[in-house]
Amino acid sequence: MSLFSNIKKRGLTPDAKPVMRWLIGTGGIKRASLFALFAAATGGYAFSRIEHETVWHGFFWAVTTMTTLGYNEQPITSTVTEVLALILLFVGIGFVAIMTGSIAERFVRVDTSKMMKLEDQQVAADSLMLQELHKISEEIALLKEQLPPK
Repeated sequence: MSLFSNIKKRGLTPDAKPVMRWLIGTGGIKRASLFALFAAATGGYAFSRIEHETVWHGFFWAVTTMTTLGYNEQPITSTVTEVLALILLFVGIGFVAIMTGSIAERFVRVDTSKMMKLEDQQVAADSLMLQELHKISEEIALLKEQLPPK
């Protein structure tokens, strides 16, 4: 039995919204940026030691790998460096995804709040209209009572 089926069985359905807010909120972007910078620095340092290059060349390689540019000025000569390149690629793609999600979330949040205001205004207008219709129905009923019988 998996963890999620156990959670569903107990009625505790997992909710990803708090995690996503934590990830793509303002603090999440800062954390993701720091993590990406840390990954580039440590990946670049590791590359420079494995491939016998300067730290600057290693950092440049790490950043170009993370951004999927990969200029290939320095060929990879070991399996360890290939694995390091894959890790940096995933970190870079994840960072771009978090940034994209954060930007999109800001647009959606603004539109949602505007829609909620418009919806509240529409509900208020509908309520007033229903009250008026009720008054008109009562007046029509009174007028029908005052009509002479046929």
